[in-house]
Amino acid sequence: APLTPEQISDRLARASNWINTALVYWKDFMDARHAQIPRNVLSPPQSVKGGSSSIAYGGGKFELEPDQAIIVETAVPEDVTYWSYQWYTYPWFEAPDYANRQTHLTGDMMHVDADGKVRMVFAHSDPGVPNWIDTEGRRRLYVAYRYVGAKTAPAPSARLVAFEEIAETFEFLDDWETRYAHIIDLMPGRKRIVNYLSGGDAFQFCSNKCRSFSRFHM
Repeated sequence: APLTPEQISDRLARASNWINTALVYWKDFMDARHAQIPRNVLSPPQSVKGGSSSIAYGGGKFELEPDQAIIVETAVPEDVTYWSYQWYTYPWFEAPDYANRQTHLTGDMMHVDADGKVRMVFAHSDPGVPNWIDTEGRRRLYVAYRYVGAKTAPAPSARLVAFEEIAETFEFLDDWETRYAHIIDLMPGRKRIVNYLSGGDAFQFCSNKCRSFSRFHM
């Protein structure tokens, strides 16, 4: 049966109340987390009360200046169904512009170094190394990572460095096509968008226009 005006009014009121409640709840959550945890440290992974026992979460607050970066290093979890690193805004716990910028990495998107470890860098601009996570220029971030169905759940390390020190930690990939191919192939829809916006080949666009794909991050 069609909804009555009273039912519509009640449901709109409940939706509005949910929005107001959620804004306060997540703001309070972020303030509490910010007060409890040290800067630029990631907590070890653990299951969350009320959540699935097959999912382990960890996280922390990052603070970095324009001339700084934070390098995260971790082993690759064994027999994992899914794993990822991403960040949220502080203090509103909002998702960043992940559709247009590389603000997260899943396990399938990550470059694994020769020693079997993954090294990521959170920085305000592209440092020209694999596994960059774009901060959108934000000084404060709340970083979260998760392992789903993993046999092992390695604890990551994080350290604050000067931007010019990044090269000392990362393997350089001069072959830019190799650097981005594994990411683009995972996202055929975005590949089509990039090709459309660039007027042709995405890699050629990267090479000619910006050398870092910073305009259309996967």
